[in-house]
Amino acid sequence: PTEPDPALTTLTTAQLALVAQHFQLLAPCGVISVGEASALLGRVGQEEGGHGLPAVFTHAPPRKLHDLLAFNYDPFCSGHIEWRELLVSLIAQAFPMVPGANLLQIGECLKELRASDVDGDGLLSLQEFLDTKCWFQFSYRPALGFNRFQALKKVLFAALSEPNEETGDLRMNYMNMILMLGTADTLQGGMDKAFHAMARFPGIKPGAALTWEQFDNVVFPFGRENALHVGRTGVETNTKSHRFKGTDIQELVETVAAQFGNKPAEGKPVTITVEQILSFPDGKLFAEQHMQRYILKRLLLF
Repeated sequence: PTEPDPALTTLTTAQLALVAQHFQLLAPCGVISVGEASALLGRVGQEEGGHGLPAVFTHAPPRKLHDLLAFNYDPFCSGHIEWRELLVSLIAQAFPMVPGANLLQIGECLKELRASDVDGDGLLSLQEFLDTKCWFQFSYRPALGFNRFQALKKVLFAALSEPNEETGDLRMNYMNMILMLGTADTLQGGMDKAFHAMARFPGIKPGAALTWEQFDNVVFPFGRENALHVGRTGVETNTKSHRFKGTDIQELVETVAAQFGNKPAEGKPVTITVEQILSFPDGKLFAEQHMQRYILKRLLLF
């Protein structure tokens, strides 16, 4: 079965796979310069034997494409973007139900993923991932024809998987998958999804609380080195984002917790919620500077 043609500005899953494949080959670390990213989109769009991107990408003036990427994904003028954020925008355009997940759906999906993770290492093989239902499949009824959701999952696996050091087998960190896709129209909405998943918080209402180590994982799901290149680091940089001051996340969490009178449970570290972070001036500034990934960006080329 073949995939039906989508709207003129929406990518098919084959085109999404093509974008992910090229970005993964060029920048496996996840970070790429804005210039390289815009050039790659233009090049991929015009090549690949007719399987390139829609005309709106190939016909867009190079400077316009460059400026759109910079505006959406590099708000602090570092000259770099995390290409997976761009991929999320393209996925959201083709699959609106992906960023539309509510907190209950994310929690249920995480349960399914953890059940498939038989060895409990937080990683899944492609087949394990394909055999697990994600929130965007909960209401899907298999039928004859092209299964777009399974094709999407192959795109996600290609974008996030890494080889096992001993066997070379590819495995995907499914928490990073949820954090990557768990965006919202507001920073608080996106952070609520990330906190909900990381804390394995039940129910549909926000209010999940994280330790400083969990919060660190939410802030830097793909590592601090990546964040350094795009100006989202807790240390001084030589980029135009030098205005960022060094921030110790443990100290930040403990300071916010103290402001709200949070007391740690016996033998456990103190925790904080999204609402508390955003209600504390330094916490809000930190989130605005470091957690833009959780806001859904819409790439409009027309």
